[in-house]
Amino acid sequence: MSYDVSFKAKLEGADQWAYVGEDWINFTCNTADMIKEVCGSYPSQWDGKRCADMYPVLMQGASLLTNDPEKYRPMQARNGWGTVEQTRDFLRRVAENCKSFPTAVLEVGH
Repeated sequence: MSYDVSFKAKLEGADQWAYVGEDWINFTCNTADMIKEVCGSYPSQWDGKRCADMYPVLMQGASLLTNDPEKYRPMQARNGWGTVEQTRDFLRRVAENCKSFPTAVLEVGH
């Protein structure tokens, strides 16, 4: 299983959502516990959250993984699908899209 993260926003004067940023960012669920540890929530719980609110959370999580990777290595997937570095990069990618589109909301599926 994996998470699919996309970004949607309402255009001014429109009732429909429009997708912005990367079409979707896909990442393995194998490091869900690591993400919860550094961000305080699972990616599935980000669905519907405002990008402006999530940006600092995601950057903090990426910083924790950068500053103390050995602390989180025991949480890596044993099959190699989900390392500290891959998880850090996933958090940064989502954060960068949130920074670019602060009024958007996250849409997370899996």
